[in-house]
Amino acid sequence: MKTESISTTNQRHFEVDAAKAFVIVVMVIIHVYETLSDIDCNSTMPSDPFRIILEFLAGPTGAPLFMFAMGIGMIFTRHDSPKDFMKRGIRLIIAGYVLNFFRFTIPEICSQVSGLEPKSALAIAAYSLNSDIFQFAGLSFVLIGLLKKVRIQPTWILCLAILMQAVGSRYVPPSDYPDIFHLLLGLIVYTGDDSSFPLMLWFVYPAAGMIYGGMLKKAANKSVFYKKILVTCTLILAGVIAFFFITGYDLRNTFALTDDIFYRQDIYHLVFTLPLILIALAVSYFAFNEIEQTKAGRFILYCSTNLNSIYVIQWLLITYTYSFFLIVGLEKISQAYVIPCGLLILASTIGISVIWNRIRGRMRKNNKEIY
Repeated sequence: MKTESISTTNQRHFEVDAAKAFVIVVMVIIHVYETLSDIDCNSTMPSDPFRIILEFLAGPTGAPLFMFAMGIGMIFTRHDSPKDFMKRGIRLIIAGYVLNFFRFTIPEICSQVSGLEPKSALAIAAYSLNSDIFQFAGLSFVLIGLLKKVRIQPTWILCLAILMQAVGSRYVPPSDYPDIFHLLLGLIVYTGDDSSFPLMLWFVYPAAGMIYGGMLKKAANKSVFYKKILVTCTLILAGVIAFFFITGYDLRNTFALTDDIFYRQDIYHLVFTLPLILIALAVSYFAFNEIEQTKAGRFILYCSTNLNSIYVIQWLLITYTYSFFLIVGLEKISQAYVIPCGLLILASTIGISVIWNRIRGRMRKNNKEIY
């Protein structure tokens, strides 16, 4: 393994890109598992090896790792003014609702018009206002932009984020609130199925990523830095698991999709997830650092830098595949087909994203020539 110093001007870190690319694979498979398979992951806890492994890989080192990496990027970005952060946040929030329209609203309208579901304006509104990872990312950028504007340092941002999670994880909204209010409140705290990544519960991950990004920026040698991270976090994780075992806490509660346990993050999730994220980044560094300049490395970099478009495309493919199943009366796929179907949709997603980027690049080139 080569020894590598860290340049403070380096805007990307390949181990982060490699970890994100791996999670993209798991992300698509878990979305196929949730949406297209006949497995009842919402009401039954995972008990067989397939479900436990898949939900675990898509849990602590899934969305939390993406959010943590987002925090790292906030430290290394050149566009780091409060105004830049808030503008980017607003764009992400808008993108989230645009995705909702194509992913949820259009299929819901079609299903109601065709008689597959009873007509309900509230159901359409619920799908349109669903809060997902784009909305969370956007709100995080806006909040950090505001905190940067009043010169709050990353350490205090993390303290605030931990306090937010402690308070938010104990909040139970009254059941008699209007449904639309619940949907909007779901952006901030968990209010039900339509509230996937509420800000108060998940903000701790980009906040922690900012602290980590600052440490990475100051480190003199990546190899030494990641060796210390790997040893320290392995010991911490072992202690956390031992504590869970002694107290009888079910480890599945840190990653299971059942009853939205995974989305209702709390301190138990946090102390288990953060060491795992850091271990994953250290393993990613030692496993993939040497391939950065290869074709495989360039492919990994492509997937990481085009994460947003890949996320949008894979959801559209999965959603409209599910709609097609309903229209023609096909049954959902069995467990044996989850991974093959997931890999097929992943390959299709990346292929479509390549075509889309080429078309967009040509359109931009033509616009420059015109003006």
